[in-house]
Amino acid sequence: MPVTIRNDTGPSLLDEVADPERPRTRKPRLDVELRHAQKLEALGQLAAGIAHEISTPVQFVGDSVSFLRGAFADLQVFAEGVKAIVAGGPSADGAPETTDELRKALRALMEANDVDYLINRVPRAVDRVVDGLGRVSGILRAMKDFSHPDQREKAPADLNDAVERALTITRGEYKHVAEVKTELADLPRIRCHVGDVQQVLVNLVINAAHAIEARAREQGRRGLIEVKTYEEQVGARTLAVVSVRDDGLGIPAAVQPHVFDPFFTTKELGRGTGQGLAISRAIVVDRHEGQISFETCPGQGTTFFVKLPLS
Repeated sequence: MPVTIRNDTGPSLLDEVADPERPRTRKPRLDVELRHAQKLEALGQLAAGIAHEISTPVQFVGDSVSFLRGAFADLQVFAEGVKAIVAGGPSADGAPETTDELRKALRALMEANDVDYLINRVPRAVDRVVDGLGRVSGILRAMKDFSHPDQREKAPADLNDAVERALTITRGEYKHVAEVKTELADLPRIRCHVGDVQQVLVNLVINAAHAIEARAREQGRRGLIEVKTYEEQVGARTLAVVSVRDDGLGIPAAVQPHVFDPFFTTKELGRGTGQGLAISRAIVVDRHEGQISFETCPGQGTTFFVKLPLS
């Protein structure tokens, strides 16, 4: 009985052999799947740091809400006391009969329920809640945009916003080893696959953090990651440039020719498959007709440049 071997998407492998055009038509979809798989790999690598970045604001939101619950209970007691004084009137037994007595009664009630303290602290607690929820929302929004497969057509996007979201996602990787300094120019919106561009930036920031971490182990000091955006004119082309600089160990001369090779990595097991820079190059050069390059000085650091057409 004949056996038909099928791949997981439906067409048989024999069909693909018989039709030489079929693999060619599948390549764009496989490229998309490969980019998406590398995104998920990066998210898995960042998961612990992202979880911590979420749990910290959630913790102080919880603490602030607990404080607000207690504050509301105290203010309820105060309000009930005021209502009792107002309802009693000057002729009621024990009710203050003069203005001075009324002031004293209200002051005693305020002091008993820490009203002045609550008036000072409640707005701060509300601000902490709003700030914490805003931070969590920003992290989740950045994660959603990053992990979602990109649109097929290019669309106008804010490059600086992509930088900020990449830094939000990767904060857990760099915050213990490096300070981050940004210098973002006022750029026009660029037509791009913004999720893919953000993927490139995430890869570059992760690499910068790991390079600094390696140097920190040797020298015991925090490093610096500098991210800049600016315009550059190259002939008739106007390019939007993102540079990511670290003051880590730099890239050894023997490694430099292989930086963009697929599956090439100098990292220990579990810290990447060597696909990040290869896919970054494909995104920048093949999908956006841009340029990606680097300058490095062993022992002093590395700067990567991503250049995308503005028009």
